[in-house]
Amino acid sequence: MTTYISGSLAYDRIMSFDGYFKEQILDEHLDNINVSFTVSSAQEFFGGTAGNIAYGMTVMGRRPVILGNLGLDGGRYLQYLRDLGVDTAHVGQVEEEFSPGAYITTDLAGNQITVFNAGAMKFPNRWRGEGMDPDNSMVIISPGNLRDMMELPPLLRRRGTPFIFDPGQSLPSWQSRDLASALQGAHALICNQYELNLMLKLMNMSLEEVRRQAGSLIVTNGEHGSRLYTRDQIWHIGIPASSPRPLDPTGAGDAYRAGLLAALNDGRDMVEACAYGSALAAVSVGFKGTQGYGLPPGGLKAGVAPVERAWN
Repeated sequence: MTTYISGSLAYDRIMSFDGYFKEQILDEHLDNINVSFTVSSAQEFFGGTAGNIAYGMTVMGRRPVILGNLGLDGGRYLQYLRDLGVDTAHVGQVEEEFSPGAYITTDLAGNQITVFNAGAMKFPNRWRGEGMDPDNSMVIISPGNLRDMMELPPLLRRRGTPFIFDPGQSLPSWQSRDLASALQGAHALICNQYELNLMLKLMNMSLEEVRRQAGSLIVTNGEHGSRLYTRDQIWHIGIPASSPRPLDPTGAGDAYRAGLLAALNDGRDMVEACAYGSALAAVSVGFKGTQGYGLPPGGLKAGVAPVERAWN
């Protein structure tokens, strides 16, 4: 089975400020801010939802197809993806824009100021099923260009191709009717607890109503594991007992999705797939950044993730 990943590709620039933002921003002048921070260090990482998920799938030995855009500075990222073994045939390059970029500065108290440039992500990827075998494919629609996120679900429904809907940080950009339409008939809806609450409020739906829209609902909850809602059961999926000590939780959600997709690619059921997602996410938090982690010696042991079943 071929896995297609629709979403963003971005450069993450992480900077450290050896001071406190509160000492540089005057409360009485919030309507006239003009501040400058000199950072002590800066690091650049490859990121974006599609890039992070694709990386995790390559760690699991898979070769996914990315559906996303890079800009005029995207050559380094594109070559990196190819070196990993990712299929980049449908990665668009927008020459009049920079690639998406997140610029994150953290002070000594852990406070962050983030600026995000959508860049090439402002343009739709334009892939609309070319070259796809509808009967032997799965698509995850993760945060990226909003037009792509809106147009892919009805296309995939018409072709009978299973898709996972993952709105994530794009949620504030959605209208209620469009969001409800997008998740209709999804093989699975995946989100964290905060995003689920936001979706329920935005669509004015109950949890039960949302559960009826998709085949499965997966709700991740950090160190507390995740919950899988099927048609008639709830599965509580924990973190493997052998998980490394958390170093950086950034990107753990994307690692979860990568493990999930790799397991589904192998024909495992949704409960097993969620356990693999949990196990890979637990590995990823032991490394700095959203990419760069690898499998522990002996491979991924998803079987140690405790799974409990509760009747609905």
